[in-house]
Amino acid sequence: MAINITNITDGATYGVRSPLWFTASVNTIGEVLVDATLEIFIWTGLIGDKPATPSYTLFRDQSQFGSSAGTTEFNLAPFAREGITYTSFDGGYQDKFACWMSVDYDINHDDGSAQNTTGTIDVLCTDGWGEFEGGDSVELLPWNFASEKIYALEGETLPITFLATQIGGGASTTITNVDILFSDGTTDAHTVSGGLLRSRDLFSVYSLSIPSGVEWVDITPDTTGAPTLRVEVKPKKKYNVTRVGYVDKNGCISYVSFFGNQLQSRDVRRESFKRYLGSLRTPAAGAVAQFNVNGMERLTLNTDWVPEAFEDNIKELILSQYHFIADAIVTVTDWHERVINDGGTIESLQCANDTLYLEFGIDPATLCTKTVTFGTSTALIPETSSYQKLKQIDGLMSYQIEFRKAFDTLHTFR
Repeated sequence: MAINITNITDGATYGVRSPLWFTASVNTIGEVLVDATLEIFIWTGLIGDKPATPSYTLFRDQSQFGSSAGTTEFNLAPFAREGITYTSFDGGYQDKFACWMSVDYDINHDDGSAQNTTGTIDVLCTDGWGEFEGGDSVELLPWNFASEKIYALEGETLPITFLATQIGGGASTTITNVDILFSDGTTDAHTVSGGLLRSRDLFSVYSLSIPSGVEWVDITPDTTGAPTLRVEVKPKKKYNVTRVGYVDKNGCISYVSFFGNQLQSRDVRRESFKRYLGSLRTPAAGAVAQFNVNGMERLTLNTDWVPEAFEDNIKELILSQYHFIADAIVTVTDWHERVINDGGTIESLQCANDTLYLEFGIDPATLCTKTVTFGTSTALIPETSSYQKLKQIDGLMSYQIEFRKAFDTLHTFR
């Protein structure tokens, strides 16, 4: 009998920062697996550009899974991640933000006589992810609303990304149209492209232009069960508004705007070494010499008062692997890779003030551990991040985010 293939569906789209399992199981009692061979093809760009030779070949037999095993599985996510890179973002998606993965499988099994099952599964992969409680193999929905509300400024343009129709047109939940309702009764619509010719075609962007006098905007996908995203409009600002972009659970670019007060600070750390015994020691030179100065620049941003559910947006931003600082439109001024969550205090209150810390460090020996260049800006790897709630008032809370970015080592060898 044929083998059951589970946890991966032909034509679906998956987030591969979480595991993506290919599970092969026998159908009948007493039947056993003999061996399994997977040829994995990874590429970006046109869907028809599948390589002639596999990128990876995986093999397992009874020496690994045993002579009586009826199930074996492979985690394909690490291989798909090799095809996805985020080195720059100018407001438009690139082919390398998603990749195609084709899996040709050849499985030998025995139910009293030798049997063989072959087949091919084609999927599309992004840098999306799921949390541990959600299980493995994160099949993506065409929308990703971390919470029911986000916030925007009157007069600004806010890009909102949806995933286009899946490869097979039915393996995953799909949307074809998004309805937009403004508080003054006017409407708009966004059509999600159904043709996936290139990997970048997966991302369909609706640019929400917020006119004056509008209090809110409701955005609703046309699929049954899809949530409505409400964009609350702030008519004026007291402080400079900073918008943080990040790669969300779908592998799309999402944004969080911070309307509250901002705080910038800097500290420095001086490193020194003892002179070796043969060096000239004088009262002026001293026995210890300073050889470099390191430092941190901090930018603390505040959301202003928002509902407690907005914490989901902050948590998703923390867990994102990539994020950047954007202005009120979509101009990227800095791009940062790999955020690590180091915790922080989360109080069980109806309302609070949350602070998010992101530290950006450098290796003094090489000036930086890794750089990602965008235009004229250079981004450094953030080391840690955390956030905590501080205050409560009338069922609302205020979140703060702190960016810590190292500046170049200043060498002062003597």
